[in-house]
Amino acid sequence: VSLCILLLPQCSKPYLVTLKGETMGTTYLVSIVNKSDNNIGSANLQYSIDSLLNSFNNIFSTYDPESEISRINSDTSQKVFPVSLQFYNLVLKSKLLFEDTDGAFDITINPLMALWNFNTNFSPENIPAETDIRETLSIIGMNHISLSNQTIYKEFPQLQFDTNAIAKGRGVDVVANFLSSLGFQHFMVEIGGEVFVSGVNKNQKTWKIGIKHPEQFSPEITAVASLRNAGMATSGTYQKYFTFNGKNYAHILDPETGWPIEHDIVSATVIAETCARADAIATALMVLGFENALQWVEKRDGVECYLIRRDKDTGDYITGYSENFPLH
Repeated sequence: VSLCILLLPQCSKPYLVTLKGETMGTTYLVSIVNKSDNNIGSANLQYSIDSLLNSFNNIFSTYDPESEISRINSDTSQKVFPVSLQFYNLVLKSKLLFEDTDGAFDITINPLMALWNFNTNFSPENIPAETDIRETLSIIGMNHISLSNQTIYKEFPQLQFDTNAIAKGRGVDVVANFLSSLGFQHFMVEIGGEVFVSGVNKNQKTWKIGIKHPEQFSPEITAVASLRNAGMATSGTYQKYFTFNGKNYAHILDPETGWPIEHDIVSATVIAETCARADAIATALMVLGFENALQWVEKRDGVECYLIRRDKDTGDYITGYSENFPLH
């Protein structure tokens, strides 16, 4: 988990209703600011949220062989796939960001993930041969798919999706949209460190979200963002990597080279209008690298970032952030 939710000390009113659960191999936390301590139907609300997230998992879980994404990935005989609206919209968003980042964000890298054993045994003994990487690169790329009328068209049937770099953020948005539809205006939704906040906290101030220090297992918070009506997500290389012959191999792949990224950037925290967009952009920034990432963000409206890189010579952590990043 890369973000830390700072829940301020209790005050008399308004009241905070908290719901917790498990989803997507991690945990979720929903905090709703309620005007009084009357029952807002917490049990029914929790059941509805769990049902929503369960349905979401049935579409996007790469660990569930019966999910929509798994069924699409396993069918390498077809090129045309009518899909659910939820899947269609996520792929559409991903394709737009693929184009906007010149390919830095690409959800068709599933064959590369498998080649590197990312989800099973990402380690030195599984470094693939350059010839295998080149061969795999020939069957990835969002430029090889087109979308129309809730249908996905693949240029070749071997193309496979991995939506893990955007799905968690989208799951946050699904819950947030559900709460908004019920009339709630002030709340926070967090899944595995990805966050969306609406309105203000129970102290009637902007939500404060902490950004964790990039050292693995460190409890330290390196910065705090002041957030209102926005999503926030962090991507980093510090939680999953291995070292071989003095070189770190991060768990984020560069879709252009097929190799793990080699930049000195160790984490990218992004704020955007939705958590899905923040989630996806955070991964793209890791691929772009520190300087290019800052330049990319500064040229776009509605996106802010807080980046941390590690100096290769001194080992010191160096931060950089976009001009309007809302530091508390």
